[in-house]
Amino acid sequence: MPIKKILSRIAIIGLLQAGIVAAVIFAAPGTQTSAQEASSILLADPPPVEIAPQTPAPEVVPGSLLGLEGTPAGTRTGDFFSVGPFAITGNASIITDDFGQSVLWLSEDFRASRGQRIVVTLQTDNGTSIELGELQGSGAQSFDVPFINLDVFDEVVLIDEPFDTVFGIAELLPA
Repeated sequence: MPIKKILSRIAIIGLLQAGIVAAVIFAAPGTQTSAQEASSILLADPPPVEIAPQTPAPEVVPGSLLGLEGTPAGTRTGDFFSVGPFAITGNASIITDDFGQSVLWLSEDFRASRGQRIVVTLQTDNGTSIELGELQGSGAQSFDVPFINLDVFDEVVLIDEPFDTVFGIAELLPA
């Protein structure tokens, strides 16, 4: 139970006790309650509050124990080069954790020519591609990579989608 709820309940119990004392003092005209009686009512111990035990944090298990051996762990990186008249600079890195989750990072110094809608894709040698998302201008950016075999995807390709024009490519190599 959160601390705020516990403190709220204690405060409510305290207010109820004060109300009971006030009722005892003022409800029966002609009778008097001594200060000692009122004090004993106010200072009575509140009922015990039950606090739920905390749940321990889950144990971190390496991805290899979860059956994710086919997904390479580590980093692959490559520098962009421009294709045609377009200007592309910076680099791309795919970082894979022990659980097999991968993220594509574009460097802080990443710069690209403007286009209509430039999409970031991973591609294989035979042209198979997976779209990761739309480029958001220049500078550092990240894109979640689905659970795929990254061994076969060896390039990050920037494509101006409406015109199906390649702007730039980064060949991914082990870091």
